[in-house]
Amino acid sequence: MSFAPQAHYPYLLPSPPHPVIFHTPKTTSHRYDPHESDFTPDIPLYPRPQHWRPSFPNKLVPFPNFFARFGSIRVAPLLRYSSKTLPPIRYDLRYHLPSDPRFSLPASHRIPSNDDLQQPITTPALSCLLLWHRRLPWYIDINSSHPHRGVTVADVLSQLSAVLTQPVYIPEYWTIALPKEDRDRIRDSCRTRQTLLAPGVHTGSSVCRVDYLRQDVIFAGLSPSADGTFEIRTIPFM
Repeated sequence: MSFAPQAHYPYLLPSPPHPVIFHTPKTTSHRYDPHESDFTPDIPLYPRPQHWRPSFPNKLVPFPNFFARFGSIRVAPLLRYSSKTLPPIRYDLRYHLPSDPRFSLPASHRIPSNDDLQQPITTPALSCLLLWHRRLPWYIDINSSHPHRGVTVADVLSQLSAVLTQPVYIPEYWTIALPKEDRDRIRDSCRTRQTLLAPGVHTGSSVCRVDYLRQDVIFAGLSPSADGTFEIRTIPFM
């Protein structure tokens, strides 16, 4: 089994233990609560956050292919995105941990097992992955939880969930980089999530990163990009 070296991606900041809070006045440094007034004239539109991926809301600025020395990188069938109608995996990203019935394998027609979760998700195995989604302004760095094996299905699901359930702060919401229509959809997505009282769902009052996905909150796999990054594929919640 081979492992890729830790790649130092440009524009990628280390993941902090807590969401980044910009140095703003006390009245605007708290998390954004969608139950506050929909129009808040006292809150200015902040500049584009510097830690967002540079070309959001488009794809991304291409990185050099750090994995070229390993040849073609293939995604394991369990996470290889194929179609919206019969994806290899379904996992509601609004939940902290994968569990039935929110975690399923539609294309395999069977219940997920622990062996499934421990599968390396790429061939050859890689110790780190860089993920992106068209609606997310953040890159997501996934690292192997074990020093002697590559990133597994469990690593992707748990770390993806941990990142997306982080709260969003006011400078990331009231920013000139988000049109009002997008802010409204994000707010509505947050309110929908807050109505879900099932065990495990993140129902805090603040907008979370997962709300930027709007209705497309079901993780349906990964697609490799030519530059060695991986696109997060999602489908609408039904």
